[in-house]
Amino acid sequence: IRLGAPTPQVPPALFTKLEQALYAIVLSLGMPMPFYAQYVAGPNNQYKLDGAFPTLKLGIEADSESFHSEPNQIEHDKRRDMELSSQGWTILRFTEDEINERVDEVKSVIINVARQLMQRSTG
Repeated sequence: IRLGAPTPQVPPALFTKLEQALYAIVLSLGMPMPFYAQYVAGPNNQYKLDGAFPTLKLGIEADSESFHSEPNQIEHDKRRDMELSSQGWTILRFTEDEINERVDEVKSVIINVARQLMQRSTG
């Protein structure tokens, strides 16, 4: 052991466990358009969505219990979603419980909203 040698650092995880669970759900759907994790959107690209289908302007958020239950964070999320909506985005938010325990419902919501957005863009 050399004194003063740097301690090896464990690189931070790119995605939280909750985001990974959300991505597994989305990818299991086999949607016919690209899905991007950590997609940047908004008028000045100031918002990072947990995931998005940019061709549909559909953003998907994984809201952890610890972070997204604080009143100031709830208000921030509402303002953010309204601003993205004014830019033509539809934002779906799923709670930790929904992602972990109601997978079929999460899938159904994503499929139904994506279908509506596809019909709107071709209709």
